[in-house]
Amino acid sequence: MKAISVGTDSYINTSEIILISGVNTNPIRNAIQEAKEKNRLWDVTMGRQTRAVIVTKSHVILSSVASETISKRFNEEESKCNT
Repeated sequence: MKAISVGTDSYINTSEIILISGVNTNPIRNAIQEAKEKNRLWDVTMGRQTRAVIVTKSHVILSSVASETISKRFNEEESKCNT
Protein backbone atom coordinates (compact mmCIF):
# COMPACT_ATOMS: atom_id res chain seq x y z
CA MET A 1 0.00 0.00 0.00
CA LYS A 2 1.29 3.45 -0.94
CA ALA A 3 -0.04 6.39 1.06
CA ILE A 4 0.28 10.15 0.84
CA SER A 5 -0.08 12.75 3.57
CA VAL A 6 -3.13 14.99 3.38
CA GLY A 7 -2.16 16.94 6.48
CA THR A 8 -2.59 16.71 10.26
CA ASP A 9 -1.11 13.19 10.48
CA SER A 10 -3.67 11.84 8.02
CA TYR A 11 -2.77 9.60 5.11
CA ILE A 12 -4.72 8.22 2.14
CA ASN A 13 -4.06 5.06 0.19
CA THR A 14 -3.16 6.27 -3.32
CA SER A 15 -5.04 3.42 -5.00
CA GLU A 16 -8.29 4.74 -3.49
CA ILE A 17 -8.02 8.29 -4.89
CA ILE A 18 -10.36 9.23 -7.73
CA LEU A 19 -10.09 13.04 -7.68
CA ILE A 20 -8.08 15.81 -6.02
CA SER A 21 -9.69 19.23 -6.35
CA GLY A 22 -10.03 22.70 -4.95
CA VAL A 23 -13.27 23.60 -3.18
CA ASN A 24 -14.57 26.48 -5.29
CA THR A 25 -16.85 24.72 -7.76
CA ASN A 26 -20.52 23.85 -7.44
CA PRO A 27 -20.07 20.16 -8.34
CA ILE A 28 -17.49 19.77 -5.57
CA ARG A 29 -19.69 21.61 -3.08
CA ASN A 30 -22.57 19.32 -4.07
CA ALA A 31 -20.35 16.25 -3.59
CA ILE A 32 -19.36 17.51 -0.14
CA GLN A 33 -22.99 18.05 0.85
CA GLU A 34 -24.03 14.64 -0.47
CA ALA A 35 -21.16 12.91 1.37
CA LYS A 36 -22.11 14.74 4.57
CA GLU A 37 -25.71 13.58 4.28
CA LYS A 38 -24.56 9.97 3.75
CA ASN A 39 -21.98 10.08 6.58
CA ARG A 40 -19.14 9.63 4.08
CA LEU A 41 -17.39 12.94 4.73
CA TRP A 42 -14.07 13.04 6.55
CA ASP A 43 -12.85 16.45 7.70
CA VAL A 44 -9.11 16.30 8.47
CA THR A 45 -8.63 20.09 8.51
CA MET A 46 -8.42 20.30 12.33
CA GLY A 47 -10.41 23.55 12.18
CA ARG A 48 -8.27 25.11 9.47
CA GLN A 49 -9.53 26.45 6.13
CA THR A 50 -10.41 23.72 3.64
CA ARG A 51 -8.04 24.01 0.68
CA ALA A 52 -8.55 20.65 -1.01
CA VAL A 53 -11.16 17.98 -1.51
CA ILE A 54 -10.11 14.39 -2.15
CA VAL A 55 -12.71 12.04 -3.56
CA THR A 56 -11.97 8.37 -2.94
CA LYS A 57 -13.85 5.21 -3.86
CA SER A 58 -15.85 5.41 -0.63
CA HIS A 59 -15.45 8.86 0.99
CA VAL A 60 -14.97 12.57 0.42
CA ILE A 61 -12.10 14.04 2.44
CA LEU A 62 -11.57 17.71 3.30
CA SER A 63 -7.97 18.80 3.77
CA SER A 64 -6.25 22.02 4.81
CA VAL A 65 -3.34 21.21 2.47
CA ALA A 66 -3.55 22.85 -0.97
CA SER A 67 -4.85 20.62 -3.76
CA GLU A 68 -1.71 21.39 -5.79
CA THR A 69 0.48 20.08 -2.97
CA ILE A 70 -1.54 16.90 -2.58
CA SER A 71 -1.52 16.37 -6.33
CA LYS A 72 2.26 16.78 -6.39
CA ARG A 73 2.64 14.22 -3.58
CA PHE A 74 0.35 11.84 -5.44
CA ASN A 75 2.31 12.19 -8.69
CA GLU A 76 5.63 11.69 -6.89
CA GLU A 77 4.33 8.53 -5.23
CA GLU A 78 2.97 7.21 -8.53
CA SER A 79 6.36 7.90 -10.17
CA LYS A 80 8.08 5.83 -7.49
CA CYS A 81 5.70 2.94 -8.15
CA ASN A 82 6.33 3.02 -11.91
CA THR A 83 10.12 2.86 -11.69
